[in-house]
Amino acid sequence: ADIASIGTWRPWLEGFSDVAGARGLAFAASRWPKMYGGSEVAQAMLQKAEQLLPEDPIVVLQRGQLQLIHEDVEAAYRSMEQAAKLAGKDAQAAGKATMEDLHFVYTGWRDLLFKQGHNARGPLRRIAKSLRRY
Repeated sequence: ADIASIGTWRPWLEGFSDVAGARGLAFAASRWPKMYGGSEVAQAMLQKAEQLLPEDPIVVLQRGQLQLIHEDVEAAYRSMEQAAKLAGKDAQAAGKATMEDLHFVYTGWRDLLFKQGHNARGPLRRIAKSLRRY
């Protein structure tokens, strides 16, 4: 079986139902193109992770990472901004995210924010304020 073939992965992904493993699947998806080339398998993996955890900040962040690989900077920025909201104060209070999630989102989004320059001051300020307790 060819590891880079969607045909190899499709049956396994169809049976994948491990919500706890969805973040790991999203991580694998965001790294797939650099490791194996192509994006069909990565897209399928990420779609499965999003199906299992549609409002998870780490899964959404990985969508942004994959968008960056494909040089869709605007979409990546929007995804990472959404991930930050999903990991923010309200989500933490509701038990849907942790401070560690927000820190991870920040480290994943940081380089893109710095490239935005002065336009990123607002998001950087909000995240830094939220991470003070961390």
